[in-house]
Amino acid sequence: MSRDMAISLQRRGHRVLVITMQYGSLPEKEEIEGVVIYRVKCLRKSESVCHPWEQISYIFSLIGFYLNHLSKEQFDVCHAHFIVPTGMAALYLKKKLNIPYVITAHGSDVEGYNQKRFRLLHVILRPVWRILVREARAVVAPSFFLKSLMQKRDRNIAYTVIPNGIDLAYYRKLARIYSKTKSMVVLCRLQKPKGVQDIIRAFAQVKSQNWKLNILGDGPYRNELECLTRKLGIEDRVIFYGWVKNKSEKYEQLLGESYLYLSGSWFENCPVSVLEAAGAGCRVLLSDIPAHRQLIKRQDVFFPCGNINVLAERMETAMEMYDGEAIEIYEAERYDWGKVCARYEEVLN
Repeated sequence: MSRDMAISLQRRGHRVLVITMQYGSLPEKEEIEGVVIYRVKCLRKSESVCHPWEQISYIFSLIGFYLNHLSKEQFDVCHAHFIVPTGMAALYLKKKLNIPYVITAHGSDVEGYNQKRFRLLHVILRPVWRILVREARAVVAPSFFLKSLMQKRDRNIAYTVIPNGIDLAYYRKLARIYSKTKSMVVLCRLQKPKGVQDIIRAFAQVKSQNWKLNILGDGPYRNELECLTRKLGIEDRVIFYGWVKNKSEKYEQLLGESYLYLSGSWFENCPVSVLEAAGAGCRVLLSDIPAHRQLIKRQDVFFPCGNINVLAERMETAMEMYDGEAIEIYEAERYDWGKVCARYEEVLN
């Protein structure tokens, strides 16, 4: 999201500088479509997970970067993704260099979103969290669900809802140039709350043996999921691809040829992968959570979260409708990057 937003704002005539974490062999500085990107050195072991101590190292690296670079240039506004930890560095920037900031929350930085991870940390950081949102010029939530969680923590803030976006034309092109095959796709970070284990168990129950389940993504839960496929005897029909670069040829092919997209998430904010899959002409089966409900208005695409038997039934029904029509996103044009970026531009201005 931050990549597409930065490029969109650059195309609209703004000068955009992106500061992010250094990881692996990525260069410390590069330019992509006019956007200058700096990657600051910090602790980061995994591409898919960032731990609190790694986030702390990132804050200190950010502050050091600010002092060495930003004090020499003129900037109008800082856009921080995540209230914690990035908002802490944005607040420092405001106090030190008098640069106002806007925050976009993404889920894990809001108490109550993930009841398992960061629960204690959120309690400890409540006073800091309130300071960060109150000092911000604007706080954006990509969904009404996330806005409602933030209102529980501080009702004195006028939170703005701007959904995540995609390039609709690009994904609709995939729907035109690829023919659907008997394959299903999962696009997510492989963590337990994503519910991929439920999808695998349901897939093992379906009668048809000539369908494939393609899993795109990586994360700490991958080993357990691979063990589960072997235990269920379906490892030959479930393929783990790991991270597949967005908009790469492999990504386009796997998404474009997939007939069915699946999400078993226990909670989401504004899931971009659902938008991408539906835009690419996939039918969708989604866990019944608020974030999914805001995107699709058809009842038959939902299954009770964690209910493997119902999910298996819905899978078989969808498979019987092979070559049927795709499921449209409700008011899809709202999520096109052109409109989303225009709304962000208004807030930043």
